[in-house]
Amino acid sequence: MIGFSAIKSSAAAAEYYSSTEQAAEYYADQGRVPSRWMGTGAGLQSLRGEVGREALLRQLDGHITDAGGERRLGIERGGEWQHRAGWDLTVSAPKSVSL
Repeated sequence: MIGFSAIKSSAAAAEYYSSTEQAAEYYADQGRVPSRWMGTGAGLQSLRGEVGREALLRQLDGHITDAGGERRLGIERGGEWQHRAGWDLTVSAPKSVSL
C-alpha cells in the first residue's frame, strides 16, 4: 500500500528530520552521521555540504535562491501566501509479506 500526505508544517518537518538524524547517529559506528545536500537542484541553489537547520527551514518554507535571485515558492490566495513544505510518501507491504 502507498500513502501520501501533505507536510503542512515546515518546523515539524525539520524537527522530524533532526530526530531521525539522531537515531542514525545512534546506530552509526563512528557517531555523527550528518545529512548532506545532494543533486542538481541543491547545486543550482548553491546548497553544499552539511544540511543546517536554518537552511532546511528556509527550503521547507519555500524560500529558494537560484540564478534568478531569491524567490518564494507557492501561490497567493485571498491576500495570503500558501505553500506546502512537501509530501510524505509511505510504502507498506501487506501483512502476507514476510522477510
